[in-house]
Parts: sequence; C-alpha cells; structure tokens
Amino acid sequence: MDGAGATGAITCAAGFAAGFAFFFLAAFFLAAFFFAGFFLAAFFLAGFFTAFFFAVFFFAAFFFFFFAGFFAAFFAFFFVAITASIKS
Repeated sequence: MDGAGATGAITCAAGFAAGFAFFFLAAFFLAAFFFAGFFLAAFFLAGFFTAFFFAVFFFAAFFFFFFAGFFAAFFAFFFVAITASIKS
C-alpha cells in the first residue's frame, strides 16, 4: 500500500471511530436522561424523593453511562484501527 492509501485508511478509520464514539455517547446519555427522569418521577410521586437519593442516583447514573460510552468508543477506535491495519 502506498502513502496515499495508508492515509486514506487512517482517515477513514478515524472518521468511523469519531462517528461511533458520538453515537455511543449520545445513546448512553439519552438513556441516562430517560431512566433518570423515569425514576425521578416515580420516586417523587411515591414520596421517596430526597436530596440523598437524588445525589446518589444521578452520580451513579451519569458515572456509569459516561464511562460505558467512553470505553465503548475507546475500544471501537482500536478495533477499527487494528482491522484497517490488518486489511492493508
């Protein structure tokens, strides 16, 4: 493979990884907001809404979804990079 082909493969892999990362982060954050809103409403209506629950639930939800999305994007980038290098 010449230099132009390698550059194209790297650019393609980087673009795919960026799109993959955006998709995963968007999906996980949307899921976090949805479930947080659902549980927030459920606990508020049930009378269990407290500052402690609010803080713990939101910290856990955003921590989990953020890192799940981050690691999914991180490993997706390496998967694409390795696949592109093997095919070249």
